[in-house]
Amino acid sequence: MYADESNLRGTDAQARTRRTVEGLQGYQAVAAVCLLVLVFLAGKVWVLEHAKPADAVLWDRINPNTASMGSLMRLEGIGPVRALQIVEYRRHEAAGRPPFEKADDLEKVSGIGPKTVFKIAPSLWFDLTAPQANEGIE
Repeated sequence: MYADESNLRGTDAQARTRRTVEGLQGYQAVAAVCLLVLVFLAGKVWVLEHAKPADAVLWDRINPNTASMGSLMRLEGIGPVRALQIVEYRRHEAAGRPPFEKADDLEKVSGIGPKTVFKIAPSLWFDLTAPQANEGIE
């Protein structure tokens, strides 16, 4: 990779400089690739930081009238106990219509208050025409 010193002209300092430059040429490509990767990742981070909850896709939201316990536990502030309570409330309140028609209806479940509903509301959707699930415990 280094040039033969007999072919180099000039002083020893010039010869060392030439050898150093020749040795670094391979690193330029690596540095360029690293720079491109950093720019790409910075763009991804920017997009994630500036995404809005309203931009969420419908299929990523949870229908509390049909969701399993596992799906309900994905909601912020809903653990296994609250998820089970939602499923149980759903079972006992089945009167031919879905028990939850809007996010505020979840306050009927013991332990779920306005603060929790406010946090999870963007992650919910309500399909009132879908058949209600009697299961939900997974």
